[in-house]
Amino acid sequence: MKRRIIVQFSTMIVLLAIIITVLIAYNLRESGINTSINTAKSISEVVKNGLTSHMINGNMNQRDTFINSISNMSNVKKLWFVRSNAVNEQFGVGKDNEKIKDPIDKKVLRTGKMEYRLYENFANNETTMRVTIPYLANSEGTINCLQCHNVKYGETLGAVSIELDINELKKVGIESIYIIIIITMISILTIILITSNILPLFETL
Repeated sequence: MKRRIIVQFSTMIVLLAIIITVLIAYNLRESGINTSINTAKSISEVVKNGLTSHMINGNMNQRDTFINSISNMSNVKKLWFVRSNAVNEQFGVGKDNEKIKDPIDKKVLRTGKMEYRLYENFANNETTMRVTIPYLANSEGTINCLQCHNVKYGETLGAVSIELDINELKKVGIESIYIIIIITMISILTIILITSNILPLFETL
C-alpha cells in the first residue's frame, strides 16, 4: 500500500515537472523569437529613417555606404533593402542589391506585412532569424512620403530584410532550461524522500 502510494504520487510529480519544463522551454523559445523580431524592427527603423534622410538631402547615391555600415552591427549577418514596383516605376530600377531576392521579399512587398523565419543548422550549430519588414508610405509626422512618391497612403515602398545571428540568445535559453531541469529533479527527489518518511507516521495513527 505504502509503495503504491509513493509510486503514484511520484509519477504525478514527475509528469507535472515534465509539463512545467516543456511550457517554460516553449516560453523561452517564444521570448527569444520576440526579442529577435524587436531587434530587427529597431534596426529597420534606423534603415528607414536613414534612407529617408538620404533622399531628402539628395544623397541617395551614398545609400550603399549607409546600408553597409548598418550591416556591420553586432549579430547582423546580412541586411538588404528591396524597392517596390511603384518606386522603380517612378525613379527607375534600383541597383542589383535592391532587387527582390526570394519569395519572402516578394510576399512582404505584396501584402505589406512583416514576415519572419527561424533557420536552425544543426550541422554547424548556427541559428539565424530572418525578418523582413515593409516600408509603408506615411503622411503623418514630420516626413510626408506622399510628397515625393506617387503612391497612396499605406502603400508599400519597399522592405528591409535582416538576418540575425541568435546563437548567443539560444545558448542562454538552453542553459536556462538545463538549470530548470536540475532544480526540478532535485525538488522531485526531495518530495519523494519527504513523502516516504511521512507516510509511516500516518500508518501508526
